[in-house]
Amino acid sequence: MAARVCLVLLVLVFVGARSASLNTTKKSTCPSTVGPGDHEVTVRVGSSNRKYEVHVPDMDPGTQAPVFINVHGCTSSVTKFKSITEMNSYADQHKFISVYPEGTGVIKGWNAYSSQSCPFKTENDQEFFIALLANIKETLCVAENKIFLNGFSNGAEMVTALTCNRLVDDQVAGYAWGGSDNYQNFGCSSKPMLFTCGVSDGYCERGLELFDSITQDCKGSRTETQVTATTTKFSKSQCGSQNVVIDFYQVDGLDHCYPGAPCCDDCSNQNPENINFSEVLLEYFGISNSGKIQVQ
Repeated sequence: MAARVCLVLLVLVFVGARSASLNTTKKSTCPSTVGPGDHEVTVRVGSSNRKYEVHVPDMDPGTQAPVFINVHGCTSSVTKFKSITEMNSYADQHKFISVYPEGTGVIKGWNAYSSQSCPFKTENDQEFFIALLANIKETLCVAENKIFLNGFSNGAEMVTALTCNRLVDDQVAGYAWGGSDNYQNFGCSSKPMLFTCGVSDGYCERGLELFDSITQDCKGSRTETQVTATTTKFSKSQCGSQNVVIDFYQVDGLDHCYPGAPCCDDCSNQNPENINFSEVLLEYFGISNSGKIQVQ
């Protein structure tokens, strides 16, 4: 695997005039100009330098690969979220590109729905994600309609806030999140959505209520499946203009933890019957087909 390198690219983002002219249908760069390995990238957003990390698996640089953008929570970090999700290992196995945006401040986090989502966050993080998506297409060989967002806790709030940003939603194929029921943008996106909550998670105690609100206009009936001894899957089909499936996984006994995480803090000793959310989302979005998870 290539040694870790630092890539610096200045992407000037201007609010207003820039938004109107941005071509969200632009094809990605093939072959990729970024080689296999772990890379730290800096982009210029307004007057700020913002960072993200990208993991590229060992594959032909001309291969069009899916991309998963993994958004850490408040007080967390890129390093911790890589360990929690294990998405780099899955990227090597299934040949997709894994991206990790970095929040701002000493206490890393995101200005999602308000500065209260993570205290004292006032940056325009939506502009950062627009710049990040542009940079990904300029440097990586990305499969068309295969960019996905995955976030946890405050990162989940950031992901759901982006569903209402047309410049983001036009480029994203689907959304996954966990550890938050603070979703305020009902009806903004018709893309596939998947989320999870622990029954004992105080940040996500209205998970099933949220699922029913998101899917209230779906044409399909609600189904309920006991996936494991601890996990129930709720699903509705024929949702939105694209008739997508929306899934919700409710995990009994789980606190504010990413389901199946091998680390960190109080989350490493989870019930082995809990789903592994990374495996679930990879199957949901058609990246893997291990047969471990029942996908409708």
